[in-house]
Amino acid sequence: MNGVLLIDKPRGFTSFDVVAKLRSLLKEKKIGHAGTLDPEVTGVLPVFIGSATKAIPLLPDQDKIYRAEVLLGVTTDTEDLTGKILSEQPVRVTEQEVADALNAFAGDYLQVPPMYSAKKVGGKALYKLARAGQTVERQPVPVKIHEIGLMETLLPEVHFTVRCSKGTYIRTLAADLGTKLGTGAALKRLKRLAHGTFTLEDAYSLTEIETAVKQGNIASYVRPVESLFESEPALTLKAPADRFLRNGNALIPGNFEAFSEPEDGTRFRIRFSDGRFGALYRYSKESGTLLCVKMFLE
Repeated sequence: MNGVLLIDKPRGFTSFDVVAKLRSLLKEKKIGHAGTLDPEVTGVLPVFIGSATKAIPLLPDQDKIYRAEVLLGVTTDTEDLTGKILSEQPVRVTEQEVADALNAFAGDYLQVPPMYSAKKVGGKALYKLARAGQTVERQPVPVKIHEIGLMETLLPEVHFTVRCSKGTYIRTLAADLGTKLGTGAALKRLKRLAHGTFTLEDAYSLTEIETAVKQGNIASYVRPVESLFESEPALTLKAPADRFLRNGNALIPGNFEAFSEPEDGTRFRIRFSDGRFGALYRYSKESGTLLCVKMFLE
């Protein structure tokens, strides 16, 4: 089995728990995921199976969309409600003040990674240091909030959606919102609605996957590897050149049914003469050939 499964990750599961569950269900050892979610976070988790795992490092940085529920008036050591409460205070802000504070985060934003995160400082994961009672200085990281909008204000709770760049911590965004409002805040609930082009509407629960495996139709739930590179143009080989693709050899314009010289560095999906996806190649203007980036032969 080769391709991508979109999972609606349940609360209480780590991303690795999901992978372990799927390994057991699918009897497949080569499984990985992109875009780690905290155990309490639900929503879209792309899982890569078989040869699709080779695509993970090739995928571009993708924006994420989240729906967040934040509790004002409280701060914790983890920046969400799973942590130790550090402070509590009354909430005396208006809906307009909340909306204005949220809107202020739109655009470029320097964010200090939370101590309870997998980010490494000095070669050590921050969450391990935090669990040992240590707090270390963290350098702000540039992230981008493309869109942010207030959905509902049920003070002291605030619900909003956000579309942000890779590496953005919504827990920290919640805490920073509390700081801006002067109330403190902690993330109560979070759901990822989209990971790049992968959306929640197309994701399946683990229960649905388990049922599909039992019914023998799991293949229909798996997206083909080639779908990961839909933004790259496709080229189809002439039959005599199929052997070059199988060996990962450089390809020349004459190997294809049709070819127009592209810009240097342009990547292509290369298909065998029968239409099957075989590899991702990159055009070299200097040599006038296409060079293999990654093979995806099944």
